[in-house]
Amino acid sequence: MEKRYWFRAKKYGYGWTPTTWEGWFILLFYVAFVFHQANKIGMGNYNLLYKSISVFVFATLLLFFICILTGDHPRIRIGNRRHHEDHIH
Repeated sequence: MEKRYWFRAKKYGYGWTPTTWEGWFILLFYVAFVFHQANKIGMGNYNLLYKSISVFVFATLLLFFICILTGDHPRIRIGNRRHHEDHIH
């Protein structure tokens, strides 16, 4: 049985794209969480700013590890390698 990836590796560059409802749910939850944290920051409240930055970094690392566990193997991709090699020569 083939493993069903929540995140597919991007065709160009490094990273993933959601391919299942679970992947889209995780990504949308992450975006909503980041916007919620950004809206909590007030002007001149540096304690909350530093706390929000640390929460943002933690959430981003958590998203990254979820993508690693439930997605394609990460590596830098440059599209269709055979097509790319034909144009190099």
